[in-house]
Amino acid sequence: MLPEAEAQPPEFFAAEIEKQTPAYGLSLDPSRIALLARYLAELDLWRRRTNLTGPVSAEDLASHALESVLGEKLISHDTRVIDIGSGAGLPGMPLAIARPDLAVTLLEPRGRRAAFLRHAVRIPVPNAQVLEKRVQELEEPLYQAATARFPVEHGRKTRNLNKHTRENPGRRVLSPSAFDRGVRCANGGRESSNQGLESGCPRARSPSAATRRPFTWVSAGLRPP
Repeated sequence: MLPEAEAQPPEFFAAEIEKQTPAYGLSLDPSRIALLARYLAELDLWRRRTNLTGPVSAEDLASHALESVLGEKLISHDTRVIDIGSGAGLPGMPLAIARPDLAVTLLEPRGRRAAFLRHAVRIPVPNAQVLEKRVQELEEPLYQAATARFPVEHGRKTRNLNKHTRENPGRRVLSPSAFDRGVRCANGGRESSNQGLESGCPRARSPSAATRRPFTWVSAGLRPP
């Protein structure tokens, strides 16, 4: 377990975000940076008490958060988004902070991680809510887009997600692997075979983008309730 005394304050993360943001081609106003820094400071503290992340540096936490924000370029205005297996809140929390127009549900079945997420949304991030369930327990098609954090080569998880999205009328998986270890989007989508991705793929210019854990982005084409 990482030493709790070495947890970084919001001021550290605000400075780190401002330093790293240009490499990602992002523009965040000061209020969004302040909220993102508060979230990362809480995450840095809580991960030293429970297993929320691997042993990554505080600087890498800021990088992961900015990579999460990149996904907002793939999501339409006023969209209902579900972050499946949200864990420490990546990418759902940074998306909710960067895009107040989104309604983001953080889906997390594990109690300790869900407890952290409930704490984190009180920063406050009023457009985010926590749902302590498994994806198989979702009953209604409430969401227009979904994110999940796992390698696309994990066939079982991908099949489960596809099965869930296809069981409900009107659902259509459009972009099942917009982030594949950061490589496809870092290359401008040239390696991607996903429909509609190439023109809107975020271009991460971070030199280490290809070494990050992957995101899978799914656009489900749902009607909100």
